[in-house]
Amino acid sequence: MANKQSRYNSIPSQINFPQLEEEVLQYWRSNQIFEEVENLRSDSPVFVFYEGPPTANGSPGIHHVLS
Repeated sequence: MANKQSRYNSIPSQINFPQLEEEVLQYWRSNQIFEEVENLRSDSPVFVFYEGPPTANGSPGIHHVLS
């Protein structure tokens, strides 16, 4: 196959997920991401997003509604 450059950066095979999570949280905190989203939506109508069905072959149960 021809020398083709990948579209994606390579990633290490061993990822330290707790460290990665801390880095993401630090980024969100230092850039006040949550507060910015709240400010951007402050005048918007309230809505609720219900995720898709809990299973592919069953109906939602009362415990899904309560949570």
